Formats: sequence, structure tokens, C-alpha cells
Amino acid sequence: MTIRTFFISCLSLGCITSFSQKSTYKTYGDKKGIVYDLCFSKGGSWMVVPESTIVMVYDLKTDQVIYKLEGAHRKSILAVDLSSDSSLLVTGGRDSLVVLWDMKTQKALKTLQNHQGSVTGVKFSPDQRYVVTGSTDGISRVYNLSSQTMETQFGGQSKAITTVAFSKDNGLLAYAGADKTIALISTATWKPISILTGHKDWIREIVFSSDSKRLLSCDDAGKIIIWEISDPAKPNIYYEFRQGYKWLLSIDLHADGNTFVSGGLSGQISIDLPPSSYKYKLSNVLHKVRFLPNTGSNLIVAAATRGKGVILMNSRNMHFKTR
Repeated sequence: MTIRTFFISCLSLGCITSFSQKSTYKTYGDKKGIVYDLCFSKGGSWMVVPESTIVMVYDLKTDQVIYKLEGAHRKSILAVDLSSDSSLLVTGGRDSLVVLWDMKTQKALKTLQNHQGSVTGVKFSPDQRYVVTGSTDGISRVYNLSSQTMETQFGGQSKAITTVAFSKDNGLLAYAGADKTIALISTATWKPISILTGHKDWIREIVFSSDSKRLLSCDDAGKIIIWEISDPAKPNIYYEFRQGYKWLLSIDLHADGNTFVSGGLSGQISIDLPPSSYKYKLSNVLHKVRFLPNTGSNLIVAAATRGKGVILMNSRNMHFKTR
């Protein structure tokens, strides 16, 4: 099934019964708060939300805060990620710190102070052996969780790194940012494999498909590119289009491998099933958008906003459009 025809099977979407009919979405955290990132546990039962220097963990079955992690960051937290077994959390902030947290005790296990700029991205490898970070100092660093030492680093240029990611099969590391290119690195050798060129503005986010054969990216010109990377040494552009002309700050790929969601400066959440889409316009900047995992045929999106906290929305409450 191709990305261009998949939408046909998704025209009939259910609705979450816990959503109020009086509102089109749920709000979490400070309803006037600025949230830069969010993530879910693998099963989708937890949602992790950074609020200034504090991390709130919500149980989505009860909508209650179950954990509150604080005391390690001095400035706003910009990036968060949970390990695949939800035992560890990593955070990065404007204070240049990377903090590793124990979710059982909600205490900071280790604070890393190797960056000179804001930490814009943090990700665990799927096998939980490594954490990769990216920073406005132009460096991406890989930390070995077993030895608790730096494994390697990349970049070194003056241009900011805005996004980092591991492939789902643990074989690749990717980072991108202000230099408008994406670097693919082998995790077996930590050597560069290829550089992906096609963007003409800052790249804000990259995400791998579940089969690690494709990579999605978005940029400040509103462009989305889907890359074919079955052979990482010979990547090519599979599909590309422009989602408006304002900064796209975030993109995520659904587990089906075909549907993706994007958001950014315009405040528009767009779920795309080319050539169709679901759209909803907010008056707030969207810093991050993520699909809630394990929702069956429902398409449910969380958005970290500038001035409205985090919202959780079902596509059923959005506007359906066909190009």
C-alpha cells in the first residue's frame, strides 16, 4: 500500500469516548504555558511534558500527574525522551545540561555538562545503549549508558544542530539543523554513511519510519521531504511537498508508515494521508506534534504549544480535506 493511496482505508475513523463533546481537544498542564517538547511511553499510557524547569508525567487513563521531576535544570527544558522500557528519562535544556533521570525514584542519576549551547534534541537508542544529544553549539554527542562516558561526537561546525534521531533497528544515527543537510551515521562504526541534501532552509525535525527504510524531515520553508534510505549509502527523495510557507517545527510518522503529522509557526496541525489530510488551526505556535501510540484506527495527536500547554486531539474533531 503506498502513501498516495493509503488514505482510502482511513476515511472511517472512530472517536475517543473520553473527549468532551463540548470541546474539540483536551488540555494538559498550564493552559497558558509554553511547552517545547513531549513524548509518550511505548504503550501510550504515559505522556511526559516539560514545564519550564520541571517535568510532569501524566497517566492518560486518569489524566492525573503521577510523577513530577525537578531540581536538576536551571533554565527551560527544551527536549525530552523516555527509554523504550520507560525506566529512564533524558532531558536537555537552555542551561546546556543533559540530565538522565530514574523514573522509579524520580531522581536525577547523572547530569552531563559537555555542551556550550542550548540542548535542542535528546534521544535514546531503541536498545537503550546510548543517548544522542544535539545543541546550538553545533555538536552532536553520543553517550554510552553502560560506561557513562561519551562514546563519540559529530559536527563541530558553528551552525546549530536542531534535531537528532536513531533508526528503529539501531543501525543508524541522524542529525540535522542550520546547515540544511541531514547526516546519516553508522552506529556499528560511528562513521558517516551519507549526507542528504534537498532542503534550502533550517531543518527542524527528522524521524525514521518503523522499518528504518524511510526518513521524514521538515524545514523553515514549510517543506516536508520523505527520503528513501533502504540503502543508506544511496539515499533518494521519495516524495516532497510544501506545507504552507511558515516554519515547520515538528513532524511525526504514524506506526502505519504512511500517515504523518506536522505543525509549526502557523499553529496548524496537519495530519496528511496524501492526497488527503485532516487540519486544525490554533492561534498558538506548535513546538512539537506527536501521534499517541497504540490507538488502533484512531488518529490522535498531541501538540506542545506556545501559550496553551499541551493539547490532545482526535482527527475526528479536525477538518477533512482532499487535494
